[in-house]
Amino acid sequence: MLKISLNSPFTIVCSVFFLSLSTCKEKNDFQDQSGQTIPPGFTEISYSYNPDQIYPKAKGLRLPEDGFALSTDSIVVADDSLGLLLVTDDGVKRQFANLTAAGYRNDGARGVYLNSQDQKAYVSCMNTGKIFEVDIRKETARLIYQHSHGVNNIYVDKRNFLWFTQSFEKTYGDHRDQDSAFATPVPSGMLYRLDLSEKNKQAKVMADSLYFANGITMNKEENKVFVSEFRMNRVIVFDLDETWIPTAKKLFVSVISPDNLERGPNDGIWIASLVSNSVFKIHESGNHQQKIFTAPSVVNNEVQLEWSDKGQRGLSVIDVARPGMFDPVGMPITGMFFSPEHLYITGLSDHLLRIKMTEKL
Repeated sequence: MLKISLNSPFTIVCSVFFLSLSTCKEKNDFQDQSGQTIPPGFTEISYSYNPDQIYPKAKGLRLPEDGFALSTDSIVVADDSLGLLLVTDDGVKRQFANLTAAGYRNDGARGVYLNSQDQKAYVSCMNTGKIFEVDIRKETARLIYQHSHGVNNIYVDKRNFLWFTQSFEKTYGDHRDQDSAFATPVPSGMLYRLDLSEKNKQAKVMADSLYFANGITMNKEENKVFVSEFRMNRVIVFDLDETWIPTAKKLFVSVISPDNLERGPNDGIWIASLVSNSVFKIHESGNHQQKIFTAPSVVNNEVQLEWSDKGQRGLSVIDVARPGMFDPVGMPITGMFFSPEHLYITGLSDHLLRIKMTEKL
């Protein structure tokens, strides 16, 4: 989850994303590793890009990196300018919950999490470290926490803990910190937990020394927390002890440039892979892996190969960026969310992709 301008030249956009890659060797074959029978409910699904998936047709969004469905025909997405935007099937777009009244000022809304139990949503800000709470029914918002660095992605568990990732140490108003975190892998990423029931909320460190911590989610039982380490091309997993504190981190799966994570409606951990124009679904065991969505192109395939090769040799990938690298999808894919009928794929763009699901998720 990054801040870029929709009006920036292509070279500026790509220089933000692709300054360097870690030297860790990645595994990117996404075949079943165990030889076991695919678990029940883990149906093979595969969708390819089609221009008809562009949503809304009129576009006009502003970096919709995350969101949630209110119904089958209306969604709420992050908006860099307004915080949250409501989008309906009839093309209506309007500010949702008026985050500006709560103090939002182009703060870089990136993470959006819906807690359906109490009809609250939460919005994290990459630019300023603000976290907002939104009452869905009243459409009101309030600032509940100010972090010392940018907040990337968020997850709220059933114990009313809000977990969030810090990608790097950020000096506000200076994007060189972000550039540096990409240029050289720096273990300044953190995993925090915030008790929403506390009046004077103080975030507690749950894990440190992470390399550009990004997406976050949990399994259905919420005894495991999954975190993307974007700069290490991997998703890690922590088991939680009886006090809901993470134990030593373990590798969950290696995947090129993992961004946002989601637990699917039918379980499984879903991963947005920015460089590969893809979305993956991984069984909780890590053994069963599927490519749910793909948008291949000759240029993108070349970029993936060059990215991997240079990363493994410890070379800069600043010159990997080139026109057409995100074709045919036309945007860096950063996440996904679900409605009862659709899969929405998010990104750094002015639109989403909406896919009518023909199989159970």
